[in-house]
Amino acid sequence: MGHISLTSPVTNILIFKNLATNLSKLLKISTKNLENIIYFQNYVVIDNGLTNLLKKREILGKKIDINLIINILQEITEDKNLEKNVINQAKKLVEKISEKVKNQELEINTVFLEDYLGFIEKHRQVKIGIGTEAFQRLLKEINIEEELAKIKEANKKETQKGKNESIKFLEGLRKTGINLE
Repeated sequence: MGHISLTSPVTNILIFKNLATNLSKLLKISTKNLENIIYFQNYVVIDNGLTNLLKKREILGKKIDINLIINILQEITEDKNLEKNVINQAKKLVEKISEKVKNQELEINTVFLEDYLGFIEKHRQVKIGIGTEAFQRLLKEINIEEELAKIKEANKKETQKGKNESIKFLEGLRKTGINLE
């Protein structure tokens, strides 16, 4: 048999479709949003770094709110720990966005995240991902033992069918020793 090494991870869609509901519950991200992440339609915040404007596991479209980008750039301009040239770059980006809005060059209240992603990730230590790589990073964060304990504790207080399914899923993963990633 031959072997092909891929430069980036891929998701087996058949397996994903079978496990999507349980993975969705574990990650607290809707199945549709997980699918959109895998299919490169949505971004996900893996780590919000130094900003409180984004939340971990928040779903971001390719086009996002201008005010969100401007506010994150404003955070950068107010960060006294950054070099002056970085602060100046952030100010120029804010001016550029404001100018485009003024000239109506941008769609109503949206900008492309890709245009600012590298700068924001670098200077706010934010980790935003897309595709199977982002999905894999989310899965690596799951601690099966901790999740199992949480669900069992919650299950003591109230009985729900969904909780029992989650327990079976997590115990199955634990018994087989399968890593979610």
